Amino acid sequence: MAVQQALYLLPARTPVWRAVAAVKPGLPQLRAALLDARGLPAAALTHRAGAADRALAEALEQPGALFLDDVNA
Repeated sequence: MAVQQALYLLPARTPVWRAVAAVKPGLPQLRAALLDARGLPAAALTHRAGAADRALAEALEQPGALFLDDVNA
């Protein structure tokens, strides 16, 4: 509930991306969740760490709000 309230306080045109990951994810799982949240091809990049990291770095340079949501898997 607090996350929803905080997101409501952002300026109207602020892009918001939600990354859903399991509790204590490994790096490949976290990378895939972030790629999915940003609309990038996670399946194609998950096993190519260098390319995935570059794609994420470029995507995360853009203004917006990213929040991580954990799920009990």
